[in-house]
Amino acid sequence: MSGKNGSSLSNLILKIAGAICMIAGLATVWLPIPTGLILMVIGLTLLIASSPTIAAFARLVRRRNPGLDEKLNRAEPYLPKQMQRVLAKTKPVKRKPEPAADAQPPRPAKAVEPPKTLEVPKTLEVPKTPEVLRHPAS
Repeated sequence: MSGKNGSSLSNLILKIAGAICMIAGLATVWLPIPTGLILMVIGLTLLIASSPTIAAFARLVRRRNPGLDEKLNRAEPYLPKQMQRVLAKTKPVKRKPEPAADAQPPRPAKAVEPPKTLEVPKTLEVPKTPEVLRHPAS
């Protein structure tokens, strides 16, 4: 959306046009026709395209609001290509969580032993009683 060589004049024009669209959008957002929202989206797109600071702020807002980020990701394929490129500048950077310094390394998994089987004797032997323990009547 900026000039071919990224000239400061084209960036200035984009910033002014974006600010005008944002102001007009804010003024007309209360009307029953949704022109205010459309103007605000166009103005924000122009501002993001012309200012790295506003792009960084939009990235921060998207990172802090996952619901908004999800809605923008869902709407992105339906936008014009120029707006898709500008919206891609504001995608939050996914960072891997750093392990804590005092965290212990993961323990290796213990090997699981199979359950021991019980041996069942094939025949049941009745132990013989000694003669001393037998009842005298028998």
